[in-house]
Formats: sequence, structure tokens, C-alpha cells
Amino acid sequence: DALGLSAAHSLEASRLVWSPRQVGELLRPFAVLQLRHPQLLHAVEGHFRGHTAAYGPSDIVSVLSGFRDLGYLSVPQVVVFWGATQERLRRFSGAEALAVAEVVASFRRGLPSGERSVRFRALAWRLRTTASAMPFESLAAVARVWATMGLRDWALLGAVAEAASARLQEIGVRLRTTPDDISKLLYALVKLGAPELVPGRSCARVYQLLQDILEALDTAEAMSSLEAVGLRRVLLSLVLWGPPPREVSAIDAGMDALLDLDFHSSTSHAAAREAE
Repeated sequence: DALGLSAAHSLEASRLVWSPRQVGELLRPFAVLQLRHPQLLHAVEGHFRGHTAAYGPSDIVSVLSGFRDLGYLSVPQVVVFWGATQERLRRFSGAEALAVAEVVASFRRGLPSGERSVRFRALAWRLRTTASAMPFESLAAVARVWATMGLRDWALLGAVAEAASARLQEIGVRLRTTPDDISKLLYALVKLGAPELVPGRSCARVYQLLQDILEALDTAEAMSSLEAVGLRRVLLSLVLWGPPPREVSAIDAGMDALLDLDFHSSTSHAAAREAE
């Protein structure tokens, strides 16, 4: 408490001495420890508002994330942060743009639908241009945010699908990618209407990813490593996917195989319990 009070006084009295990076670093341990110091938070906000032009993308994300984790954010503050973000969006990395998208999504009920659409169109543009360099778990997070918002931006999702397929084809990355992250991406895409609602220009990339996902999950090891939440995601994806057309595609065949694998795995566990 004494440290927070001292830092708040220093920020208020000598704003020019503190750089945006130092302000973000000051806020981080309070966020990690969940120590909500009102005077310090007010001083950090005052520094940001008074020196917005000096804040780079990583500085904006650092303060924005700290405020969110400490429960200090409100819709007006999100609007202020968005103004700073929008001016510098070309300089944001994919991870930084994703962090902003996650915060804006958490305030979706407080923003008019028109404002939400404008913000997410701008963020989608930046994420589309950086998707190829993002790790698989971040690509899955992008799809989840857009699914949460109910935004079927298939230009972005097609770029995400292409990059995610590339990650799954890399042996080292595939071994490090957890079935849980894969199930999250599968559920997000199916929730948004894949494969039926994918427009023609994005079909090939999204279909390829779905095939890659089914191949990655279609093993006893992958299914057994999923916890209850992950299994529910996969099963809900099966339900939302709907019945296959008369001519069964490779994707639908893979989904049927995955369902068979899960059924046999479940019955095997049940038989083992009965035997015991």
C-alpha cells in the first residue's frame, strides 16, 4: 500500500519523469497480485491521458491489460484507449491487436453495435495481415473472440485457418499444440457456421483446417488427454456440424471417424469400470 501511494504521488507530481514503459511496468505487479490501489490507478490513468502521444502499442496494451485485470476499466475508458489504439494500429503486432480485441469484446454489451463493428473491422484488418506469424494458440484465441462477438468475418477467419493449418503441418509445433487448443478452434469455427456458411473465397482454407483438426484429434491419445470441457466442445461441434450431405466429404468422414473414436473410447472406459 505504501509503495502504491508513493508511486501515485510521484506520477502526479512528476509526470514527465515517468516513461510509458515504466508506468506499465509499475502497474504489472499490482495486477498480478490483484492489489487494487485506487490512487495509483487514478494516477496511471492521468498519466496516460496526459501523455497519450508518447504511448506505443506495447505500452497501451500493458496499461489496458492492467486496468482490466484490476477491474478498473469502464466503457468510457475503453473508448479513450481505443482512440489511442486506432491511431497506431498499423504498428501493433498480432499479439497486441488480439489483446485489444479481447478487452473490447469483454465490453461488448456497453458499446453500440455500430461502434463494435467499426472497431472489429479495424482489428480484423491488422490481425489478417499478421496471422501468418502468430502461434496456434493465438490463432485459436482470435477465432474464439470473433465467435463470442458473433462476427462472421470469413476474410479474417480464412487467414486464421490458413495460418493454423500451416502450424499444424509443422511437426514441432504440432507436438506442442494441445488438443484443448485444437478443440477451442474447432468449436469457434463451427459455432460461426463452418463448414456450411463459409463463402466460396474462404472455403478451401477453412475446409483444409477442419480436415487438419480432425486428423489431429482422431487419435486415442488426443481424445484421452482432453478434459471434460474439451470433450464437450468436440461433442457440441459434432452436434452443430449437422448431418452430412448425401455425398459424404472428406471432412464429414473425418468427423464420423472422430465420433466413432469417442464412442468406442467411452464404451471402453465404461466396460473397464464395470469389470472393476
